[in-house]
Amino acid sequence: MLPSIMLFEVTRRARMLSTWVYMLVFFVLGFLLMCAAADVFRGASVNFGGAGKVMANSPYSVMQLVALLSYLATPVVAALMGNAVYQDVESNFFTLLYSYPLKKWTYLGGRYLGGVVVSFLVLCSIALGLFSASVMPFAAAERIGPHQVATYVLPYLVIVLPNMLFLGGVFFSLAALLRKMAPVYVTGVVLLLGYLIASSLMRDLEHRTLAGLLDPFGLGAIDDVTRYWTIQERNTQTIPLSGTLLYNRLIWGAVGLGALLWTGWRFRWDVSANTRARNVAPQGKPQVPVLTAPILQTQRRLFPMLVSIARLELRETINNVYFLVILLAGVLFVIVGATQMNQMYGTAVYPVTSLVLDVTTGSFGLATIVIIAFLAGDIGLS
Repeated sequence: MLPSIMLFEVTRRARMLSTWVYMLVFFVLGFLLMCAAADVFRGASVNFGGAGKVMANSPYSVMQLVALLSYLATPVVAALMGNAVYQDVESNFFTLLYSYPLKKWTYLGGRYLGGVVVSFLVLCSIALGLFSASVMPFAAAERIGPHQVATYVLPYLVIVLPNMLFLGGVFFSLAALLRKMAPVYVTGVVLLLGYLIASSLMRDLEHRTLAGLLDPFGLGAIDDVTRYWTIQERNTQTIPLSGTLLYNRLIWGAVGLGALLWTGWRFRWDVSANTRARNVAPQGKPQVPVLTAPILQTQRRLFPMLVSIARLELRETINNVYFLVILLAGVLFVIVGATQMNQMYGTAVYPVTSLVLDVTTGSFGLATIVIIAFLAGDIGLS
């Protein structure tokens, strides 16, 4: 039954337009990044160190690009892994599912593996985009080295697969135990902020190893392992799975598997638990009469009605526990960034305006976009 459930999840996602849109997006991102690294775009470039002498398709460069884009794919992985189990609650299919002679671990294992396979296949479009751009005739020949299959395979074994075990385990666990998607998306935002915090710690040379271990996406660990590599080594050698990178992959892979085991232990295989989850209104969201009352009172006054609804949504958003979690994560990011602001690569510097802006806006810009998307979507679905 487990392979059948996994195959059902994979084929179901393959028939959905969103899956192919995800693949297209990451194919295009990989294609554009490789084009920028190969000097295709005037005024735009991607530098891998060594004064621009590291080849765009070298093992080091491809590993960095795949790791970066797999990190940016966190919201997509959250959607794929969370919906792998939440779909049965949302569609009320669980009432029929639990009537079959199906074991809890078989059901959870099949849904989980199906989500991991789909997420992995979606991210495979990154390598396809990178390779496609590297063989295009408009790519600068001096920026493209020999093509090797291992260059595109190893990043998926070393980076993407352990990331899928970690992210998949965490997101799947939240959706299965809480039976809601909001905590899944909030956790994705917190993980993005956690990576930015780890990146700020990397500014201090004394904390490189610690930051490499704490980075759940592996970018910091790659930087720690290869920080003393020469240009020749970055162009020819594959990044070994050893040292900080090995420990990082083992730690975060174990966290993901631990979350999955915890889910299997705590998950209730009965209809009543899911029924209660469906009947409970989402936390922080107003009931229909609460929202309808101000609308009826101001139905002929559009502007007062707009202000009333905006005030209501603002109050409900601020009082939402998920908003508070995101807010605390942002405060933590700023605090950690501020502690690192007086040093740059081990050298004491003054907290000039550019450094302050980099902490408060620059590095936090990506997370801000993700937070806005989450809050806007959450309001639109409420």
